[in-house]
Amino acid sequence: DPVVISARVLLPGLWVSNVNHLVAATRNRARVSIAWRTTARHVLSGEEVLAVERRKSGDVVFSLKSYSRPRSAIAWLTYPYVIFLQRKFALGVAYRLKQIAASEDALADRS
Repeated sequence: DPVVISARVLLPGLWVSNVNHLVAATRNRARVSIAWRTTARHVLSGEEVLAVERRKSGDVVFSLKSYSRPRSAIAWLTYPYVIFLQRKFALGVAYRLKQIAASEDALADRS
């Protein structure tokens, strides 16, 4: 199954989309995760795993593991920037998950 990751890069309004291949997806009461690997047309070669887990203590933990290396010449030339974009993506996902959790907590408090 395809997984498309899109990111705004460089200039406002400029987006890059990469099609990836779904490797695994799991969902149970305590954990939701998805793993994908890059396709041959991706600028990088690698895999990523994104997971959200609720621990017994009630804490919610988010993790994003990324294993990649440049596949194309442009990726080798811009690799420090590519790493920056990967970190920015991870922080953006974490920030958005925190917003969602806060809004759900606010809704639960009103009940």
